[in-house]
Amino acid sequence: MVRLKKELKQFMKLGELTPEMVYRFIDKVEVKADGAVNIHYKFAATALLTA
Repeated sequence: MVRLKKELKQFMKLGELTPEMVYRFIDKVEVKADGAVNIHYKFAATALLTA
């Protein structure tokens, strides 16, 4: 969890979203027929709150 927090802080300093950031933190993106989007992250949301 500490590593994840450090990586997020490093990326936040950059000021832009790069493909590397997306690949590192997002497992998959699903777009349903109705246009709804589900983003599956490679970490649990609670990991960010407790790190």
